[in-house]
Amino acid sequence: MIRRIRLQNFMSHADTVIDLADGLTVLTGPNNCGKSAVVAALQILATNGRTTHVMRHGEKVCRVTVETDDGHTIVWERKKSVVKYTIDGEDVHRTGVTVPDSLHDKLRLDRVTAETGASKIEYDIHFGEQKSPVFLLNESGSRAASFFASSSDASRLVEMQHRHKMQVRDQKSEANRLKAEAEKVDARLQHFETIGWVAETLAQAEAMQRRIEFAQSEAKRIREIIEAILDRDRDARRLHQSLTTLMRLDDATTDAAMLASARRTRDRLAVMVHSKLNLISRQKLHHEQTQCLTRLAVPPTLGDVEALRALTDPLQTVTRDKRAAAARAQSLVNLRDAPALHEIKSLASLATKLRTTQIRQQQIESIAGRLRPLREPAVPEPIQRLSAIQAAMKLRRAQARQVAMW
Repeated sequence: MIRRIRLQNFMSHADTVIDLADGLTVLTGPNNCGKSAVVAALQILATNGRTTHVMRHGEKVCRVTVETDDGHTIVWERKKSVVKYTIDGEDVHRTGVTVPDSLHDKLRLDRVTAETGASKIEYDIHFGEQKSPVFLLNESGSRAASFFASSSDASRLVEMQHRHKMQVRDQKSEANRLKAEAEKVDARLQHFETIGWVAETLAQAEAMQRRIEFAQSEAKRIREIIEAILDRDRDARRLHQSLTTLMRLDDATTDAAMLASARRTRDRLAVMVHSKLNLISRQKLHHEQTQCLTRLAVPPTLGDVEALRALTDPLQTVTRDKRAAAARAQSLVNLRDAPALHEIKSLASLATKLRTTQIRQQQIESIAGRLRPLREPAVPEPIQRLSAIQAAMKLRRAQARQVAMW
């Protein structure tokens, strides 16, 4: 299937790229905008027909490039009066008015040939001329019958129809499966509709907590200000007492013993006054704290965090599953059909013979390895010499017996 068409300096197209979608692609537009040029470019690419009129005015090279869904790239190029094909990066020159042998194995836009007796009739099933009737409607009955009688081409059409039906069936099955899975996910999501109320309650509780923290910080700041004021008040009173005492020194008639006694009395009074002032400041502080705290509302009772976590964990799991299902569905859309398997009986027989041959070769190599250390057998001597030696030994033994008897 063609996926992309690029026209460069072809008729009215300076540089046009058309990406074809799955199924049917329709080109629309006003007259003389270059729609027919796209069909003419594909016809010239498939047949290498008459191309003296296709060069864009003022240009020296025109080119038609087609990319297929199985990874092939086919380029038809005309430079002056020379035509060249480039198929998957390999240049094919001097084609004349013919096309390369491997063109239609990759492009698949060749004509269908039907044999009727001794004659052959070609049919162009891929291109329809403008203002021409529907395919075969303007042909004679014999030509139409010969086309449908061509078993090889009919089998191709049937196979194409069958593959299309299989693809449609698989896509419908996948769509139904994804739809059912989506319905299950939606049903599971309905159990988590109360999450919104829980989130709103948590937001209100957090806002209340922030208000409480702000009130506590303000109470602390006010307490620090009150303590500072009390310190300044104590200092003022002490200074006032000192001033009053100093002003009365001019009229004093006391001696040193009286001054010492008065100093001790002053120290005791100072301790008592200091204790009383501390009690007064603490009482004021407690009163102010009580007033600040009485204006605060009672914080709401927080819900069980574990229960909320038990609700949110399944929701996160369902969300991840839904995303994974969507990713799998997106990746399965662009998958192609698996290639057809070849006959494997002959391959299995050859594999069995190969394993048997390998086992025999290993046995022969093992026997040869055991025979290599052996030496060659000795060459036997002639038996006549051994017979003569044996007769001489028998004679000598008889002579020795006779000598022993004497």
